[in-house]
Amino acid sequence: MKLSRSSRVLACGLSGILGLALWSCSGGEDSGGLQRPTTVTVVGKVDDGTSQSPIGYAICHFVQSDGTQSAEAMADGSGVFSIQVSPGLQGFLYCTPPGFLQLVLSTFVSTVGMTAGETIPATGREEVSPRTTVIATLIAQEQPADPQARKETLFAALARGDPALTALVDAAVILFPPLQKAGIDVSFDASTADADSPDAVSASDSANGGAEGAVGDGAEFSPIPNARCAFALQLEGDVLVPSVLSDLFTHGRVTRQDLQVIANQVNQALAGRATAITTAFARLFPTGLGHPLQTVATGADARYFLLVPVGLPGFVRCTPPDSSQLVLATFVRARQAGELLTGQDVTPATTVFSAHIATMLGEDLPTTQDNYVADITGLRVGVTQTHGEITAFTMENVANLRDVGVSWVAFAAISLYTTLWKRALNADYLSALQGLIVQANVDPVPLAVNPGVSRQQAEAVAATVNDSINAAARQVGANPQIVVSTAHLDVRVQAQGSGASLPGVTLTLLEPGSPLQCVNCPALTNQEGKATLTLVGVPRDRTTAVTLRASLAGFQDTAVTKTIVTVAKVHSNITLSR
Repeated sequence: MKLSRSSRVLACGLSGILGLALWSCSGGEDSGGLQRPTTVTVVGKVDDGTSQSPIGYAICHFVQSDGTQSAEAMADGSGVFSIQVSPGLQGFLYCTPPGFLQLVLSTFVSTVGMTAGETIPATGREEVSPRTTVIATLIAQEQPADPQARKETLFAALARGDPALTALVDAAVILFPPLQKAGIDVSFDASTADADSPDAVSASDSANGGAEGAVGDGAEFSPIPNARCAFALQLEGDVLVPSVLSDLFTHGRVTRQDLQVIANQVNQALAGRATAITTAFARLFPTGLGHPLQTVATGADARYFLLVPVGLPGFVRCTPPDSSQLVLATFVRARQAGELLTGQDVTPATTVFSAHIATMLGEDLPTTQDNYVADITGLRVGVTQTHGEITAFTMENVANLRDVGVSWVAFAAISLYTTLWKRALNADYLSALQGLIVQANVDPVPLAVNPGVSRQQAEAVAATVNDSINAAARQVGANPQIVVSTAHLDVRVQAQGSGASLPGVTLTLLEPGSPLQCVNCPALTNQEGKATLTLVGVPRDRTTAVTLRASLAGFQDTAVTKTIVTVAKVHSNITLSR
């Protein structure tokens, strides 16, 4: 949950503790001029769940159950805080260590039935820790009629050693301190308001970074209104729940890529507990934990914003509101803290990279994506309509395209998607796209397998798309069968130590096999130490490993092996030593 920092913080402290009143610190005034209290004082302490480990100077917020933030306070150096809340309210206290925005701990608090001037708890302090966060998350998930009674019941069960609660609480306590120590600012708490609350993340909440773009069919970039967009770690994987507790409880261990720096430490501490954790999670959270990272693309350009986690690459998937099978996707690289990734448009062209290249290649994706985008930049797709129905597509601005062959593949993907969408055919686009890349044409038979798509409709789609892409291939002088069997290796050679670029290096493909061949081998690097190799006969439905040898007088020959995939330009650095 993204918590505002705009609330007033007023010095109303007790013994140097900073407190904040809901509306004012002074309260009302009685007939004698004395101040009457108007709020209930909540005294608490923030700690990391381990013994004698307070979180000093934590920032704490009270957020009502409807998502309205009411008060803010700062803990002292011992993690102790005082916060003023009006009587008759219930909600959650959220606390973050200093310097963190998302590493939130929480607990449920209620002032229902209390009168102004009272203090809770009557003795001791309200705990805010990883263990209270698990309890608060469970309360938020269950939404019981009496959350305060549910809180007391859960803590009583924990005190009795309830196996399920204990398994989850202990796991959370093990996870939190390494996150804080390593400075990993990820979502920990999951007891946040749902996507329809006033605190839901929108494009206006992008100050802390995220990913944003537009959703369209790519044909003259016609937007897809109200597209449903979500972020997932794999193209066809589950929508990501931002809380790291979801990852921990789902697998019984840490698996997320952005947590690998602490994964070994945490997983060793959890050794032998995975079954207990996953069993407890299934029992206490039968519908999962937290809210999936998803949104709706809005406005005239169908724009979306998602608060994708820092350091975690993945895919933004979007579908028209009434066509769940017409999936579009774009690969989103891992972002830095505070970084807003703009221009993350979701189109059929970006889906070619995401569904065909990224899912198979799996390495060095940001650089390969940059190459792909550069290859097709400037592509425009014209549309011919007869009586309101699309009858043909044209590939335009060809003279300004860096790679006509790769652009032709993007053009074919756009033609196929737009035809399906405009004809309201909810077919499996990802499968149809892969078939298009493998065969260099649209096969109507698999299309007709989709429910709601007749044989006649499938044949009509195939005819429109195939006629258009074949005409485009003739226009640009490309052989579709060769285009979809071609890959490129973008090579840079440098000297060991100095890092100086090496011109005149001979690059040779070792052990080429039929039908795989290098069209321009042996190749020589230019003055910048660069050369691009064109490989044909590359398998279309899988990756292929190729080995290059780099040779230059005065240097030792060096061989490197690189994984390639059709339609992609993969980058390779080679270092030569004397």
